[in-house]
Amino acid sequence: MSSALSHIMAGLPVFARKNVDVDLSTPHGNYFFNLSNNELGRFMNAVWGQYSDSSLINIYHTMPEVFAPVHHIAFRVAQAKWQVRKISNDEVVYDNKNLNRLLSEPNPLQNFQELIYEWVALKKVTGKNYLYMNIPGTLSFNYKNVSTMLNLPADTVYIRPQAQFKILTATSISDLIQSYDVSMGSQTVAISPDKVIYTKHASLYANDLKLHGKSPLLSAQKAICNLLAVYEARNVIYTKRGALGFIVSRKQDADGMKALTTKEREQLLDDYGKTYGLTGNRSPVAITNLPIDYINVAMSIKDLDPFAETEVDAAAIFAVLNVPRTLMPRKEGATYENANQDEKTLYSNVVIPEAASIAMSLNNHLRLSESGLYLFPSFEDVDVLQENKKEKSDVDWKNNETCRVRFLMGIITLNDWRVVCGYEKVTNAIYDRLVFDMDEAQLQLVSTIINLSKKGSNDSNSQTDTQKGQ
Repeated sequence: MSSALSHIMAGLPVFARKNVDVDLSTPHGNYFFNLSNNELGRFMNAVWGQYSDSSLINIYHTMPEVFAPVHHIAFRVAQAKWQVRKISNDEVVYDNKNLNRLLSEPNPLQNFQELIYEWVALKKVTGKNYLYMNIPGTLSFNYKNVSTMLNLPADTVYIRPQAQFKILTATSISDLIQSYDVSMGSQTVAISPDKVIYTKHASLYANDLKLHGKSPLLSAQKAICNLLAVYEARNVIYTKRGALGFIVSRKQDADGMKALTTKEREQLLDDYGKTYGLTGNRSPVAITNLPIDYINVAMSIKDLDPFAETEVDAAAIFAVLNVPRTLMPRKEGATYENANQDEKTLYSNVVIPEAASIAMSLNNHLRLSESGLYLFPSFEDVDVLQENKKEKSDVDWKNNETCRVRFLMGIITLNDWRVVCGYEKVTNAIYDRLVFDMDEAQLQLVSTIINLSKKGSNDSNSQTDTQKGQ
């Protein structure tokens, strides 16, 4: 064992608690210790110089600059309207009692919004999340048989790979993972991989074998370290640890400067503590007949200027999580227009894709397609996205008007028009004819579908029958 590693092990509380009585500085010999996943994480954190999952979770719970951007994302994803829809026509299904049960109370301790919030927060903080689905062993794997769902503690899960890890030929997760081992107090529970939805942020390290996720916060590790140092420095100043300065004598005689006598020092301190101050009947102004001077040895908050450093480091953390920095609390604040636009950007670039990824994982693992269903996170009621709807409506109307003109010029068919508008083609033969190939009867029929002499309108009350089909 190297001396450096021995030094690290000897200094870790985990080994002290286990009453290690061997000489860790011995350069040879084998030593065995039973470590929990938490303890192993802290040990690897010390060895490799990276934050462990448990350390990152602690930072999330204690550092507002980390909590805030994670909360920005997790809260918005969780507040989506999670709908059950039919694959055939996107119709919302309201009466599926099994899915309604899971979407209202997935487990006795959480509602669905809390489950999703925790899912996103764990993934952003630790780089991974494990959603466990409780299915009795006697029942087949089907969403109807899922009794509960809950997120496993990411910092206590160990992925046990198969003895022969053949990533190039694997066709299912069970070909790669033997079990997810979860430490729960004094026992470890092995969970079959088909009962866990494992989502993660990708790790580019070859040693992670595509199995292990990495927290995006590791990219802001230096910024987090800086914040920890800044908070420590501010705490030192605010709590006034140590001497703030020295009171020195200005007394002098023919031989030069003279020190204060013991009695003079005691009298000065007594007057300072009892007579002068800001509370009670004490005077805020100190008066003494002793010739003294004061030498400041402490740094002030102004001298350190920690607030600028805090803002720079917080901006780095917001950046790695792709949260616009205008949503970060700052002295200057942000204009309404910038904040509004960045709120829409957060939804478009982060929140909606994250929600869609979760929905895809649930759809695939619960095999909802076999029942012709899918889960959909709807954000239709989010205020800042309403302007996007109006913009989309204007674009759709312009595209519709362009198609109308092209149809009347004999460039496209009615089915071509439908495809541009996002609808499927219909089998009616007239929908595959150009306008100049139609006879009088067909033209008369078309006139009941669209108005050949007037332009369409983007009035919210108007709707082109061409989009409805016949």
